[in-house]
Amino acid sequence: MFGVDIPDRIDQDKLMQSKAATKRRRIAIDCDDVIVPTASLIIENYNKTYGTSLTLANYYGYDLKASDEADDTTAVKRVGDYLTTAEYQQAKPFREAIGIIRALSEYHDLHMVTGRSDFLTESTLAMLARY
Repeated sequence: MFGVDIPDRIDQDKLMQSKAATKRRRIAIDCDDVIVPTASLIIENYNKTYGTSLTLANYYGYDLKASDEADDTTAVKRVGDYLTTAEYQQAKPFREAIGIIRALSEYHDLHMVTGRSDFLTESTLAMLARY
């Protein structure tokens, strides 16, 4: 995904040698679009449900009504409605994120930070525990 080769298995001997020589750090990791493909899930659902052709540029440019007659309030409500669905709340993390986070956790103290709404707390914690 990022042009980096990520091994499925990590050489445990190399890991232990590196771990002993590495200073533990605190690392904060964002959830949305770092661990979970939030934007692409929202865009895919919005386009499928409302017949639009939103892109990442629309999403990050806060133009959620592209190719649609919905006003901003309606567009935001539509996205909010999708966030309450099981499809969204049970979304799988990026495969690469899982491997990298596991490897980093061997060396460092990891903390997830997020701007997610409170109603997503339970599903977010469940995702972290599962993966």
